[in-house]
Amino acid sequence: MPLERLLILRPDVIVLNNLQTGARDQGSYNLSHPALEALYPPQRRIVLPPRYTICGGAALVAAFDYLTDLLTRLAQPPMMRTN
Repeated sequence: MPLERLLILRPDVIVLNNLQTGARDQGSYNLSHPALEALYPPQRRIVLPPRYTICGGAALVAAFDYLTDLLTRLAQPPMMRTN
């Protein structure tokens, strides 16, 4: 997705396959852009491990379960969250 489109759409969170540390290619460069850094600090970036996206089928169902659980926990007030 183009950086400009992401900035216009402003989703609540962004989902990545890992936390970026530095720009190794165009995609990671865009994710380290100051505008994205400001809008999406680490607490607004969800890491979806690659094992969930390698293949469809059961892995995809597990990915939805993983995301549902994570988003449910993030929606709770900070004092109610469990690790």
